[in-house]
Amino acid sequence: MPPRRQPTDTVQVNLRIKESERRQLAAAAEANDVSLNAEMAHRLAQSFEQRTLLSIRQTQEDLETFLLPMLSNFHELQQQETLAQAVGKLVDRLQPLLAAKVIDGPEGERIKRDIGEIRAAIRVIELEWNRRRPGGPAEREWRRGLPGGSGVEED
Repeated sequence: MPPRRQPTDTVQVNLRIKESERRQLAAAAEANDVSLNAEMAHRLAQSFEQRTLLSIRQTQEDLETFLLPMLSNFHELQQQETLAQAVGKLVDRLQPLLAAKVIDGPEGERIKRDIGEIRAAIRVIELEWNRRRPGGPAEREWRRGLPGGSGVEED
């Protein structure tokens, strides 16, 4: 039994190709100032490298297509949530003044109406924040759409 080959061993392989391809390889070998064997070995190794590069490029494109917009939206939502919290605190401070009629009359009524609209807007922001937050429904939906996504939610 012959000794087992090591991954770094150089081995001889018989290869059948069309004459036109052999001529192209010979011309390329001459242009690159290498042997036909070196040209063929280089091109074969390069085909594996290209496969890896294509996989890396596809991953990069997927990240740019799916993750970056999501992160951008997440940042905007974080800012909206922070603003909603600050406005909510301001509204909470105004409520006692309105209840005690410190602010009264038509101006008080306008402020009460505005507070109602502000609270409704805050609810919308909070709902969207909860939907898109890390681990939220939007992220789970995105993960199911990834290559290899099982469609089953993770715990």
